[in-house]
Amino acid sequence: MALIADVFDMLIIDPKTKEVYAKDTLQEANIQLEQETNDVNGGQGNNLLAILHGRKEFTITGNDPMWDMELLALRLGSEIVTGAGVAYAIPKELFKAEAGTAAETTEIELPHAPIDGTLKIKKEDGTNVQGFTVTGKTVSFPEATVAEDEMVKVVTYQYNTPAGTKTTEIDSTKFPKDVAIVLQTLEISEDEQPLNYIQFQFDRVKPSPNFNLNTSAQREASVDENSFRVMKPKHSKKLGRKMIIPYEEAPVTP
Repeated sequence: MALIADVFDMLIIDPKTKEVYAKDTLQEANIQLEQETNDVNGGQGNNLLAILHGRKEFTITGNDPMWDMELLALRLGSEIVTGAGVAYAIPKELFKAEAGTAAETTEIELPHAPIDGTLKIKKEDGTNVQGFTVTGKTVSFPEATVAEDEMVKVVTYQYNTPAGTKTTEIDSTKFPKDVAIVLQTLEISEDEQPLNYIQFQFDRVKPSPNFNLNTSAQREASVDENSFRVMKPKHSKKLGRKMIIPYEEAPVTP
């Protein structure tokens, strides 16, 4: 008798590009098999005469606190494109207006240079600030509009992102492509000695395009919930295989 007491590690393999996504920080990983069956009843008392078996359906799930954005793009049926883009600044805390370089002006300094016409600023009482000018990251106000040491809130603005920005288009007409999946865990004895590696291989698997990214004010890790359905390969009846690989202890490094 043996025990399986540790979570699977998972490899997700794109068979066309040979890209491999490794998931070795899973909190939970599960394989579920549902075998379709139909009862055949008959005779006096309507006894069970036979059980007819239909399709086998495997579902694989894996919950990971570490998000892989490339894998998420694959699940969306899209790709990550690297290059400059346009982003929105998120509302910032209040800025204190300092004395301006020109007479009778005050200034604030922004983290990014706003795109013309996109900057929205309010006073503490919620009224919109008008009549400011923007030079690079510096915003200048007439003192009659915003006095020195007065607090203002930058609501938002658009700005150009650097060339290293990674963008994934979310296209309603694109869906995830097939992948292969390998899952492996360790079989141990009752006294917790390693015996074998248990490895499952599935050759044609469809990732679920559904995902939830849940956040809260309390700082805690949002879990990436991955789900996959195993499909029959086009030229084979074999859905996959299970291997029991003898455990070999890694050599000790001097």
